[in-house]
Amino acid sequence: MCLILAELFSDDLDRKTLWERIGNGLSVCAIKCGGDWELLLEGLFNFIKADPGKVASNQKINAWIESMSLHPQEWKNEFIRICETKRMFLVVKARQRWNIGKEARNDQSL
Repeated sequence: MCLILAELFSDDLDRKTLWERIGNGLSVCAIKCGGDWELLLEGLFNFIKADPGKVASNQKINAWIESMSLHPQEWKNEFIRICETKRMFLVVKARQRWNIGKEARNDQSL
């Protein structure tokens, strides 16, 4: 999910704050969502100022939303808890995967 948020991060925001903003969004939105994963996601989109058109047309987020809807509420609650309590870990792992993908994209462009 964090990788998708990085893709949808608004051009109006400073890219240097990408991971900080996603991490802060995880914590703030997890607290505010009241156990509703859809509100968590909506809050995160707002936190990164995601363009609604880009969100709607992003196949990865659509697949992620579909997969989330299949999980029981207990699983969703645990997911929200992890977003709140392990945000630093999530951001570190997402950034690592983002950099691996960036290197692969750079290699393909050569």
